Amino acid sequence: MYFFIHKIYFYFIIIVKFMKKICVLLLAFLSGTALYSQPMSEAETKAMALANDGKLAEAASAFEAIYNADNKNTKALYTLTELYEDLGELQKAYPLASKGASLNPDVEDWAFLKAEIELKLGNNDAVIQTANNFLAKHSDAAFIYFIKAKALDAQSKIQLAIGAYSKAIANKPGYVNALYLRAKDFVAISRYQNGVDDFSKVIELAPKNDEVYNQRGLAYYSLKQMNEAYADFSKAIEYNPKNKYAYANRGWVNFNNGNDANALADFENSNAIKNYADAYYGLASVYKKQKQYSLAIENIQKAISLDDKMPAYFAIYSSVLAASSRNDEALTAAEKILTLDANSPDGFILKATALSNLEKYEEAVKTITMGIQQYSDNYLMYGLRSFIYKQQGKTSLAEADNQKAKELSTKE
Repeated sequence: MYFFIHKIYFYFIIIVKFMKKICVLLLAFLSGTALYSQPMSEAETKAMALANDGKLAEAASAFEAIYNADNKNTKALYTLTELYEDLGELQKAYPLASKGASLNPDVEDWAFLKAEIELKLGNNDAVIQTANNFLAKHSDAAFIYFIKAKALDAQSKIQLAIGAYSKAIANKPGYVNALYLRAKDFVAISRYQNGVDDFSKVIELAPKNDEVYNQRGLAYYSLKQMNEAYADFSKAIEYNPKNKYAYANRGWVNFNNGNDANALADFENSNAIKNYADAYYGLASVYKKQKQYSLAIENIQKAISLDDKMPAYFAIYSSVLAASSRNDEALTAAEKILTLDANSPDGFILKATALSNLEKYEEAVKTITMGIQQYSDNYLMYGLRSFIYKQQGKTSLAEADNQKAKELSTKE
């Protein structure tokens, strides 16, 4: 006998495809601001041709020569800075960005570029300071609110990030990337309907992006709106048949709708694109449900080989090992859960179950009692302890726990 609380873990894979800087190397020359409105010189034209041919290092050398010859050439400085940024030479890019921002304190592009490089350098406080300095004089700078929000996200200050994204959107309605990242943040704090609303606006503006449909599908799934989730995952697959995450996520919808055959097909399709831990976890979940324990074990082992940091994977592993009377191994897997998450209710239940199956009753009682101390309203834990007490012949204690389990179960 064993107890198992099934948990589904989703990877929120964010692929941001809507960056402000659509073409880095053309921005300095195509910006509508007066600062960049002068025509390109012959040297600049040749340098830009190198960049457009993908010869970024050569282009950087050319623009550096242009700027050294005329240190008032702001557009050459800007493009040189971005070239170094694209080359990953941030230590070279940053002083140039700082200089440009200092020389052009009222130009949003310069403030954004400086903050963007600070963000890549991992200096989130500097990003926020750069943004605040600019916003103190230009409170309508949408891109600056956006980069500030990203820094706040990096600091896990999600509520503040949402506020900054909201200001970016208020100043630039239809700011796709801000809407997308705000939606992600809403989902992260369980405001799923707000996330759906923002993802829907993104879809209106970029209607064929598979990852946005996948993300909205996850939000619908969290709202238990399975028809909508299924439709979105299917749409993501339609637009990108290689989206392994959408296949796996649709597999979970099928699993929860009791459609095992389609769930298996979706999880298999996900792995056919590229081996994916969550898809193997899905396969294991279906096979566990069908009591095909050898197949469940085979697939959860594959999941764990790809990602051994997921408590849910070890939870299903422990449960199917216990169901297969492999209790020593089940105990090891259960202990791994508690190593990864010391407060996992699954960990307490599965460890106590394995100990009980091994007839180590005192250790089992001690383990499940520790769980009850943390989760005093978990009826499964009381039910398990009642069972262990019965195995020990402690009928009065068993009955007391059994009554408690009944009381708690009726409250759900």
